[in-house]
Order: sequence, then structure tokens, then C-alpha cells
Amino acid sequence: MMERPFERDESSPQNRSRPLLSNESKSKTDFIRSSRTASTSLRGDSSQRAPRAAQADASRFRFPAPHLVVAAISFACIGWGWLNVDSLTLAADDGIGYWLGPIGLACMTLLLGYSVRKRVHALRSAGPLATWLEVHLVLGLIGPTMILYHARFDSSSMNATVAMGCMLAVAGSGVGGRFVYGRLHRGLAGPRRTVDSLRRDARQQLAPIETLLERAPRVKARLGAFEATACRRGSWMLRLSRPFWLRPWSWWVRVGAVSALAREGDGRYRRRDLRRALRGHLSAQCRAVELGVYERVFALWHAVHVPLCAILFLSAVVHVLAVHLY
Repeated sequence: MMERPFERDESSPQNRSRPLLSNESKSKTDFIRSSRTASTSLRGDSSQRAPRAAQADASRFRFPAPHLVVAAISFACIGWGWLNVDSLTLAADDGIGYWLGPIGLACMTLLLGYSVRKRVHALRSAGPLATWLEVHLVLGLIGPTMILYHARFDSSSMNATVAMGCMLAVAGSGVGGRFVYGRLHRGLAGPRRTVDSLRRDARQQLAPIETLLERAPRVKARLGAFEATACRRGSWMLRLSRPFWLRPWSWWVRVGAVSALAREGDGRYRRRDLRRALRGHLSAQCRAVELGVYERVFALWHAVHVPLCAILFLSAVVHVLAVHLY
């Protein structure tokens, strides 16, 4: 019987070595893959530890801003002095009661340094603007408190009455301005928010459920109607009243949209994810509307606050001259 020229004997040592080599290479490949998987898992663990560490740092106690602490102390002192004004032994023309007036006026004068630092470009290297604003707020609380104790919560002349009224108006408008300023910026040192950035953020919130919205035209039309109402200019009465009824309407739209999308999604989308995406979208739309109102209020506040400061310092100068010359 003739042997086939290309047939090999698998029982020979040379041919038996090939499966061994393949098994050996396979074991090496498996080892490399396992090592890569281990290193990837280690990187994944480290990447998961980073957000946990960030959350732990965020959950730590943070001390309140200095102007908030000073505000609490100042309001407590003013309330106590108002209730116990008859038992105060301070005199406006002698002793500690007298010196509270010049020191309070000096504090009110020094707080103008924030306006100078903000407008003079040569003072850019004189410290961060947030620190100057913090000092501005602190002095704006300490100064009126001292002057109220200096005057014993009363005014004895026309000029003193005008100065007292302007000081209280400036201090009150400053407290209101701090509230509006916090709504316009991300903290005292943060950047200023814009309506366009909030609306872009609102559109990005719908990215995870964009494909689902394409299959639910009614829900998409309802969200479009909400956005059109939020973006419409309208009359000044509509723009001022819109923040009050827009958020309740957004809740109603979100509840209906979540139910409709949950039925359309065939269980592939969890209600929690749908609720989170729609809440972020509608909340960003509402914040954009509120920010537009705060911008107009802040512009009006600035137009009133600056003239009141000018009247305050003018009346204070007249009061000091009248007291020391007559």
C-alpha cells in the first residue's frame, strides 16, 4: 500500500509538539488578558474611589462666610438694643457713645474701597475681588450697628433724621442686593450665570432620553410648549409673575411626561432616570426665567443704591459739621 506524500503521522514527536505550543501560547494569552483585566479593575476601583472621596470632602462641615456670621451678630445686637433702649447708658456726645459715631462712619466710608477696586484697573493686583466684596459686606453691617447705638435708636434733628433714614435705606438695600447677587453668581467668587447657558444646560439634560422622545411626539410637543412659554418675552407683568406659576406648571408637565414615556419605553427606561432627566430640564428652564427677573431687579437696585449712598455721605458730612460747629 502506497503512502500518501502529504499525509503526516500525528504520532510522531514533531507533530505532537504543535498542539503543545498552541496550548502554551494560549495560556500566555490568557495570562496577559487576566493581567490586563486586573489592571483595568484596579483603575476602575481607583476611579470609583475618586468620586467617593470627592463626596466625602463635600459632605464635610464648612464654616459659613464671615459676613453671614457678622450679620447674625449685628441683627442680634440691633434687636437687643431696640428692646432695651431705655436701659442704655450711652450718650451721643460723650464717651463710648460718641466714638461709636465716628467709627461707624469710618466703616461706612471704607466699604467704598470695593467700588474703587472694581473700577480702577491699576488695583487689580491688590487682592481678589471676592475678598474686597467680603470686607465690603462686613463693614456694611458693622457701621450701621455702631451708628444706631451712637444715636440710641433715635434722631434728635432733621439732619440726623435724614442721615439715619439714608443709612437704614442703604443698609437694607445692601442686604437685598446680597440676596440678588447670590442668585446671579455661583457664590461670591464664582462666575456670573447667564440665561443662554442655563437654556443650553436644559437641552443637555434631555440627551439620555432623546431617542425615547422621538417616539413620543406628544410629550415632545408638551416640552416644546413649556420651553416656548418660558422663553417668550411678553409684557413686563408676565415676566414678573412668570417665576411664581412656572414651577408648579413644570411639576405638572414632569408628572405627565414621566408617565407617558414610561409606557412608551417598554420597561427599558427606569422611571427614576426619566424623572431625573425631566427634572433637570424643567428646573434649568425655570432657573433661566428667574435669572432674567433677577437681572432686571439687580439693575434697578443698582440705580437706587448708588444715589442713596451719595445722599447718605452728604447728610453725614452735614451732620458732623453741624454737631461740632454749632
